[in-house]
Amino acid sequence: MKKMKKGITPIIAIVILLLIVVAIAGMAYTFILGFYGSFTGQVLEITSSTCYSNGSVMLFIKNNGQEAIDSADINVAREVVAGTAGAAPYVKLPATLDPGGSGMIYNACTTPAGGTATCRYVVTSAGRSQTVVMQCY
Repeated sequence: MKKMKKGITPIIAIVILLLIVVAIAGMAYTFILGFYGSFTGQVLEITSSTCYSNGSVMLFIKNNGQEAIDSADINVAREVVAGTAGAAPYVKLPATLDPGGSGMIYNACTTPAGGTATCRYVVTSAGRSQTVVMQCY
């Protein structure tokens, strides 16, 4: 007489496969939530920057996150690499920068006669920094 090989029953196999699928779905959900969660908080971005012939510099910033940013929490640092600088950067923002809201930062990075001026601006909010280097002619 032939011996029958024992195996797992189809019901147990389906239960094991379902547990594996649920575990993989849970890991994917955790990964995606963590990945997109970093983009949905307070995200300040420098959208553009302009240097005018008189040495005036304008930086345009926007809140691309899902939470409002208090303008007091926005720090602007300037480093003059070449040339001279005017007064400290002037930040023109509403009291709170709502999601999708934008504002401007004014400053001067004065060009020496016949040369160029280079200023580096670092805008920091909620632990994230954006840097732009402006070279004015």
